[in-house]
Amino acid sequence: MPGDQRVDDAFSAVWQSEPLAQCRDIVGAPVVRLVLACDRAQGQVAVRLNHVHPDGASTRITYGVLNLSHRNGPEVPEAMVPGRAEEITLCLIILRIGCRRGGIASPCPCQTPIGR
Repeated sequence: MPGDQRVDDAFSAVWQSEPLAQCRDIVGAPVVRLVLACDRAQGQVAVRLNHVHPDGASTRITYGVLNLSHRNGPEVPEAMVPGRAEEITLCLIILRIGCRRGGIASPCPCQTPIGR
């Protein structure tokens, strides 16, 4: 697992939920949908899914990065139109993790799609 993410968190837009109220297994590829606009024709978005510990430490569970020129697929890159808002979808790396109330039990990022 990567180290404490608090330094990265300090320089990022952060959305934080309440702690888990009950046990959950998280399996699959998380999907993030954003509506955003750029001030330039090129841009990049990085999204991290972190576990925030009771002491404030932050551990990365999974992440995804998207070159916005490839927001509609890699086959035909297309520049952003500065100032125009667009909805983008970003798939994070597939993961399999067991969570217990308030914490992580057994992180296990996967490198192959589920079902293979």
